[in-house]
Amino acid sequence: MHRHTDMMGLRQNPEGNDPASRSLGGIEGIYTDSEWDAGDMGCGELVFELRMRLKPLRPGQILKLTARDPGAPEDLPAWCRLTGHHLTYVDHPIYLIRRKED
Repeated sequence: MHRHTDMMGLRQNPEGNDPASRSLGGIEGIYTDSEWDAGDMGCGELVFELRMRLKPLRPGQILKLTARDPGAPEDLPAWCRLTGHHLTYVDHPIYLIRRKED
């Protein structure tokens, strides 16, 4: 299993090296294992529900999250760093999160 985004054919956004700034340039061709539209759900409820939605996924599988909350661009990268999940793609309101290894 590839753990580094550049090994998966993803292009790094020239804005920086932070995993949260990586971009695919378009995610249309990327397969996701699950999708969830969280709408305008706030941070506390969002990360609790996100945890529950990632739990049934196998390590390495990808969840496509749509989160329109204005705090999501800061909250989701921080949550991923704390929990060990990998934020593979960010283009608010779309986030691709790769489930961590157990």
